[in-house]
Amino acid sequence: MSTNSSEAVSYERIGRAGVIWLDRPGALNALTPPMIMLIARCLAIADEDAGIDRVVIASTSPKAFCAGGDVRAIRELCLEGRFDEAMEFFRAEFALNLALGSNAKPVFSLVKGICMGGGMGLSMHGDICVATQDSQFAMPEAVIGYVTDVGSTYFLSRLPTGMGAWLGLTGRRFDGHEAASLGLVDYVIRPEQVDDAFSILCATAHEQVDSALLDLRSAHRNGPDPEWISFAERAFSGRSITDILDALRREPSLLRDEAMVQLSAGSPHSHALILELLDAGRNASLRQCLDNELKAARTAITHPDFAEGVRAMLVDKDRAPLWRSTG
Repeated sequence: MSTNSSEAVSYERIGRAGVIWLDRPGALNALTPPMIMLIARCLAIADEDAGIDRVVIASTSPKAFCAGGDVRAIRELCLEGRFDEAMEFFRAEFALNLALGSNAKPVFSLVKGICMGGGMGLSMHGDICVATQDSQFAMPEAVIGYVTDVGSTYFLSRLPTGMGAWLGLTGRRFDGHEAASLGLVDYVIRPEQVDDAFSILCATAHEQVDSALLDLRSAHRNGPDPEWISFAERAFSGRSITDILDALRREPSLLRDEAMVQLSAGSPHSHALILELLDAGRNASLRQCLDNELKAARTAITHPDFAEGVRAMLVDKDRAPLWRSTG
């Protein structure tokens, strides 16, 4: 399959792998509606090809796997009152997330650089995710007045107590090692091993992929940092933002100050929605989480905090949003 370069997604067959390339480097592969449609089309092509036995999603950019959705374009639709059109983007994106999580053929992702928001939706739901040590993961939606989505309330809600709320509410960045220690990434490698990992994902027999990646992987903790675990449980296990803020004020860990600053930057309206989604996600399927997130997405984008948050962070970049909601 050949695609026009302006479409920012291409597909090629390498051995028995159908490789989907994200190729919008100037925008850090931020997802647009045409990109979502093309990725879904590539996935379908690979599934229908009897000569293909796996799908690999990778980026042509050394700086980013995918920085998320193109929310500036969505903001413009919302400012014009075209909320139904904006919601079509989320419906298509969430349908793709579900397809990646239930695909008939194994889906592998190779992450290097920035992987945030929609990028985590492309990489977290498949069968194997490989990331470089210096990759940067985050779900930073609260700072733009939006909600954690793309199925994140499925995987965040399954982290140790309070951890999902900490990452989801604050948008805290974590690297490849930290992602692996939390179980969000299967293998973490050194940046210079990307080509080797790509070859393994594309060409190694299924039963040998894990052992081959084990030979490559960088040393990392077998589990999350104990300090992270205890801090998350003490500070972020509350049922409301008020509970969490009260716990943080009593918190002795040095992690407190960072968390307080990050929480203060986010929309209180978003925080309330995110906590509800995480609570609902604990015993829900991926499909149910995505359904919940779709409902919350409409609530978020029709609230003034969304347009204001995107303005402050991505349009004017003054990082001084005037939230309409209160804590």
